[in-house]
Amino acid sequence: MTTTAGIDLHVHSCRSIGSAFPGELAVEAAAAGLHVISLTDHNTLDGVAEAEKALPVGLTLLPGVEVSCAVDLGVHRVPLSLLAYLCNPRDRTLLGILGDTCDEQERQVRKLLRDLQNGGHPLTWEDVATQAGHRRPGIPDVAGALVAAGLAGTLAEALSPAWLGGQYPPQRRRLPSARQALSAIRGAGGVPVLAYARWPGRLTLTADDITALHDDGLAGLEVDHPTHHQDDRRELRVIARHLGLIVTGGSGHHGAGGPVLGAETTAPAAYAQIVQAGHGTMPIIGTAVGTHRD
Repeated sequence: MTTTAGIDLHVHSCRSIGSAFPGELAVEAAAAGLHVISLTDHNTLDGVAEAEKALPVGLTLLPGVEVSCAVDLGVHRVPLSLLAYLCNPRDRTLLGILGDTCDEQERQVRKLLRDLQNGGHPLTWEDVATQAGHRRPGIPDVAGALVAAGLAGTLAEALSPAWLGGQYPPQRRRLPSARQALSAIRGAGGVPVLAYARWPGRLTLTADDITALHDDGLAGLEVDHPTHHQDDRRELRVIARHLGLIVTGGSGHHGAGGPVLGAETTAPAAYAQIVQAGHGTMPIIGTAVGTHRD
């Protein structure tokens, strides 16, 4: 259920899958009437300082990052996303995990390029980097380069098995285990919240799956997200209540064509729980004369 608290804890900039610069997002969030946002770019904290510099009066920035990891469910290794709030941005273990994941993403992209070049399609790293713009190149940028070169007609065609082997979202990347990621986030003083527990056609975590993650250090569960159906939200709330998990909400905003800022939000009480639990850094409050840490 969408609230009117004005707290959106799942937002992306151009440093990962978004289209706007971090500073632009801060201005847009204030204009949209939000009071708190968390910049949760994939596997990078780079945009937090940029957003802080542009933080308008009345808007609070909760430093965050979306950490990619994986968990074994039966015989399948399934990718997961953890929203990590208030981590120490200089923690070596967490930065190591984030860096390794980004390096693995680049390795995967370069392998795809070699495969395409060996097949007679001379795309270059520069072609892909042009598509990526201000973020690290990923598989969608290889698809964009294929379309820009006239080799594929649409992004959907470029991402199909005919071109990229259906490798988006990437299923075979070497990712840290959820246990490793949770340990790193906790060790950095952060608050780990599970995103996308239910994604139709992609992921359905059971109560037992979420309980196992809780046993490994999970602190919260993102219930209100555009990918979650109402029946799933009701069930996830019951699971969260049973385990004592913080219930959050966020839009997953990444730009035009996706959910708008504030499409899903977090209750003030849940936000207060996160602030109380995190000790790696502090929320950043925009003021008329700059910003300060709460």
